[in-house]
Amino acid sequence: MTHSVSSRLRGPASGLAGLAGLAGLALAFALGGALLPACGSAPNSIDVRGYPPDMQARYDLFEKRCTRCHELERPLNAQVGAGGWPKYVRRMARHPAAGIPAEEQREIALFLEYHAERRRDAQRQALEGGAP
Repeated sequence: MTHSVSSRLRGPASGLAGLAGLAGLALAFALGGALLPACGSAPNSIDVRGYPPDMQARYDLFEKRCTRCHELERPLNAQVGAGGWPKYVRRMARHPAAGIPAEEQREIALFLEYHAERRRDAQRQALEGGAP
């Protein structure tokens, strides 16, 4: 059974489901498109121009290393708790094709932690109705 967006928003679960959908849309706008594909780029990249220079460099490393095995969408959308990124990256780095040295694993984990915290902050702001 398929539903249009408008029928889902008018259905019995419209309160919470509609709010969640609107919060997600507000999140995308709040991040200035950071979670959306950059114009003209592959759909599995993000715009990090608003990130500090050290995080931009870590993103470049993340993009270079992690796309050897999978799309960036996988880790960017992973639900990993605060402080859990080093373990997540180590697990991925064990893949034979990964070739990610320990120092680079730390740098990638730092980027993913930073990115996840930005997402959490934007989600909180969207739910509170304010801009970050």
